[in-house]
Amino acid sequence: AEDAGVIRIKLSDGEIVEYDKNRLIEESRFFADACAGSEGPHEIPVTTAIWGKIKSWLDVPRSDDNSEDSELRRFEKTMFNANNQPEIFGTMIASDFLQMDLLTDAGIDFVANMMRGKTPKELRRLFNIPMDWSPSEISELKEKYPFLKDSDVFDPVD
Repeated sequence: AEDAGVIRIKLSDGEIVEYDKNRLIEESRFFADACAGSEGPHEIPVTTAIWGKIKSWLDVPRSDDNSEDSELRRFEKTMFNANNQPEIFGTMIASDFLQMDLLTDAGIDFVANMMRGKTPKELRRLFNIPMDWSPSEISELKEKYPFLKDSDVFDPVD
């Protein structure tokens, strides 16, 4: 049986971790619902590495200061500025699954800022998105939309 103050969590790679129940319920609607209905360990599709990021975020002291200079906002910038896309997106996917809206929103804001001002070609390079239009589709689009004739939108990523 679970300790009244701790939630046992089984991560996707098999590790079982414990975390403060009240803190998780405060930040995660998933755990608020899960704790109401069953004993742990609660299985979640989150790896140990990504749980480490989420746990670190949970451990940051909260305050009424929501400015960009707050300890939480500074931590989020540091966490997401790691430029490790699998970790960034893994954290966002996990926080969305766990219904941790503040963390999900911080990740969305970070990615939106990464995208701001970029051309489609730059976005494809940034996110390793291959050009999947066939030559005939590109010709058809350039025919239909004349402003695309001289655009680099369809150029291959270097």
